[in-house]
Amino acid sequence: MRLKAVDDSPLPWRPKGETRSEQFEYFCQRFLKVGKGNQGLKPLVLRDWQRDLSADILDSPTRLACICLPRGNGKSSLLAAYAAFECFTYGESAQIVVCAVDQRQAGIIYGAAKRFIELAPEFAARCQIEKERIY
Repeated sequence: MRLKAVDDSPLPWRPKGETRSEQFEYFCQRFLKVGKGNQGLKPLVLRDWQRDLSADILDSPTRLACICLPRGNGKSSLLAAYAAFECFTYGESAQIVVCAVDQRQAGIIYGAAKRFIELAPEFAARCQIEKERIY
């Protein structure tokens, strides 16, 4: 398989907001597009509970969190958005590991992150996407 050339220029983004959660929310609205549904191709706007959860985790020394909500509420999309945020804002040595109850669920989160990246030209030009990893 032949790899494409990757744009190694800095991401055209200056974080707005003082806290990490505010930067994450701005990042979602600025770069991430909803990939399907009635909000398809519109900017990702975090729901109130997603914003609150992001603040609880990103603005504290929390290292581990458990999210328990019924299916279809946006947990996977939130985790995929966070993975993209860390991947493109952390720096050169960013390594994001998706953990889930099973491989199917991890695949759902990976697929959502992959779709976010594919829909953002700024990201797609800066990484390689393979079947089971993005680098």
